[in-house]
Amino acid sequence: MKAKMLCVTALILGLLFISVHHLGYPLGYDLFTGVGIPPLITAGNTTYHLSTIIGSLLLIIGVYGTARLFEARYPKIMSRLIIGCIAYILVFPWVSGQIVSLVKYNTSGLSSVAYSTKDSECRYQTIESRLVADCMLNIYNYGNEHQITIRPVDIGFGRDHVTLEPKEITVEPHRRSLVPVRFQSVNLVDVEGSGMKKHPAVEIGLHDHWKVYRYPG
Repeated sequence: MKAKMLCVTALILGLLFISVHHLGYPLGYDLFTGVGIPPLITAGNTTYHLSTIIGSLLLIIGVYGTARLFEARYPKIMSRLIIGCIAYILVFPWVSGQIVSLVKYNTSGLSSVAYSTKDSECRYQTIESRLVADCMLNIYNYGNEHQITIRPVDIGFGRDHVTLEPKEITVEPHRRSLVPVRFQSVNLVDVEGSGMKKHPAVEIGLHDHWKVYRYPG
């Protein structure tokens, strides 16, 4: 009985750690962060998702162990487990989005909105000594807010002193929106440049509260 519980627990934890939710990154990242465990480890120039590595190992152990324990009674359990895990991983982004939208439907404030780096990007160039960034930003508005203040905090220009001015944008309640926004640097820049930044980090402000959203990894 103890072995069965351990295998099933490993299977469930493995699925939770590696499943990518609707914001575009693994749920394990949030779970590790919530309990104070660094979800990322860096070796040289490479960043590893600790939660995904542990989750993958737990999932393999859980599937293999559960199948071995129950294969005498259920000969096809291995293939059923694999199909079930794949189906779960595929539908989890949609399910997680629906759950969060339902829970936060009547909320307001900073917790009622979120930003996803998935499908977000900024194209930037210098125009008349200022850095101009044309961005497409993926905003989730679960609750009742109508406007937020937002600005990119890292678009890959590589100059720490460049600060983009925040912009107030309109967001429709209870919707996900890809919002086009043009930002301009507060200060003048003395270097010509252009390029594109995928998954840009942004800072969102609402009612004097601010939160930075970064792509985990």
